[in-house]
Amino acid sequence: MNSWIEIDRKALIHNVRVFQDILSGSDTRLSLVLKSNAYGHGLKEVYGVCKDLGIEDIAVAYLREASLLRELGYTGNIFMLTPIFKEDLQVAKDLDVEVEIGGLGFLKDWSFCKNRPKGHLKIDTGLSRQGFTLENLDEIISFIKEHDLSKDLRGVFTHFANVEDVLEQTYAKMQIDLFNKACNRLEEAGIHLLRHASASSAILLLDEARFDMVRLGVSLYGLWPSQLTRTSYESLKHDNLELRPVLSWKSRLASIKKIGQGQFVGYGCTYRTVKDTLVGVIPVGYFDGFFRSAGEIRSYVLIRGQRAPLIGRVSMNLITVDLTDVHGVEENDLVTLIGKDGGEEISAGIFGDWSGTIHYEVVARLSSEINRIVVG
Repeated sequence: MNSWIEIDRKALIHNVRVFQDILSGSDTRLSLVLKSNAYGHGLKEVYGVCKDLGIEDIAVAYLREASLLRELGYTGNIFMLTPIFKEDLQVAKDLDVEVEIGGLGFLKDWSFCKNRPKGHLKIDTGLSRQGFTLENLDEIISFIKEHDLSKDLRGVFTHFANVEDVLEQTYAKMQIDLFNKACNRLEEAGIHLLRHASASSAILLLDEARFDMVRLGVSLYGLWPSQLTRTSYESLKHDNLELRPVLSWKSRLASIKKIGQGQFVGYGCTYRTVKDTLVGVIPVGYFDGFFRSAGEIRSYVLIRGQRAPLIGRVSMNLITVDLTDVHGVEENDLVTLIGKDGGEEISAGIFGDWSGTIHYEVVARLSSEINRIVVG
């Protein structure tokens, strides 16, 4: 195989246990967010590790992900974090999947479905995407009661707009206040639902936002939502909480050749050697998820615990690196693209910095064609 992704079983279990400990002593449920191929880590592989950890709630983005979980034997609650359309309602019901209801049009479509799946009302508290606002909530409540829909509703939820990118949570606290008001109106109308709002950052930083359930996403995979989240957590909690990255991406050195001074390397002749250079070829490229933009700055891979800088453009299926200063290098040597090798490490965050993006996108866009292997 040209490259492969290793999923660290022990690290994944550690991260789940960390958040189970955070929630211990409360009645708050822990939902694992396995959407988008488990943030690029591999839905099948991640579920295989987590299935025996007492998880009763999983969130996904696509019905095909829900279908795979059912095929793998999962019998717990599955919640769709993204909208579906009326033609998908029967599929959702057949899979016993709970759906997001965030607009009047879909609420009506859902209500007209005789064999409807369970639903969760989404409240827009300031993200301005899907969801009902406080201004139209009374109309929604009237519609629910008129059509006797509350028996088919399980939850009510919102999503924070700006928790991980700030040190001061004024906006999030405003959202919590609006969400509480919405939940109170539903309660007063006799509609009693499971409340949930928090993803990874809010779980860590906003105790008052944990409600009845939390949705653990990026930090399940050992990634802090942002450095500001980590700084805030350590300042608030005085606790050196350890999250362990779950994913490593590896390949092998396909070939080595020596070229002279003044030679061009790669498409566009954007790189030219200034001395005799040992060039290595690695069989990964932007098709696999190695961002083309990563080759435009001083990025590198790890070989034998040493840094090998990228030279030339990232192409669809290949990258080239300078091996001149990598001692003892040989063809077929292990190449670390993301992960640790000796005393060096390339994190998803570092890779994101090279690529002009964030670690969420780095891992989520790793091609599903790459084989995922559970190790440890």
